[in-house]
Amino acid sequence: MINSIDHDPVAHTLRIEIELCNYMQKWYRDSEPEMVRGSLLFSAVASVRAEPDLAGLAWSEQFDGQILRVTSVDGSPAEMETLKFAIETSDYRTKEEGMLILEVSAGECIWRGEQGAGLLESSS
Repeated sequence: MINSIDHDPVAHTLRIEIELCNYMQKWYRDSEPEMVRGSLLFSAVASVRAEPDLAGLAWSEQFDGQILRVTSVDGSPAEMETLKFAIETSDYRTKEEGMLILEVSAGECIWRGEQGAGLLESSS
């Protein structure tokens, strides 16, 4: 589940805060927690495209999202990777669901789990 998406165009960063179903991951072991919180941290962000615009989304306990699919976009500039996310959004106040398409071109993306989550920081 996505709890928030924060883009800082001045610092060229994007952060997607996630509560991850750890038990659904290939590397999951029974000794690990079933759910973990952490963030996908993108740095050296060259571009962010979102439909609808990220500024119009009010992430909160009443509004969240679920990643349905992530694809790599061909034709990324050298030293960059472009990822396209299909995210289903849910507004629990209005009982409306929507779709967010997010495309990010960045030099690096790392997963950073919360302290105690049992995950190591990794780079992709």
